[in-house]
Order: sequence, then C-alpha cells, then structure tokens
Amino acid sequence: MSNYWNISGVPHKGWILEEVYDIRAEGQSSDETQYETCMM
Repeated sequence: MSNYWNISGVPHKGWILEEVYDIRAEGQSSDETQYETCMM
C-alpha cells in the first residue's frame, strides 16, 4: 500500500467527506466485515 502523505502535489487539506459506503452484507456483523483502509 502506498503512502500518499509524502508525495508532493497530493492535497493534504480541504478534503470533504461526500459519501460513506456500507460494505457489509445484509445481516453480517461488523466483527465479520473486512474493512478497507484509506490509501492516504
């Protein structure tokens, strides 16, 4: 996984959360879910 915090030209401020995706299958508990990690 890359770390974009150290790359010049990648904006580090001003981000706005626009949407959250629930990736869990219906009825699946959060303990059973494999969540993704932000690439930043």
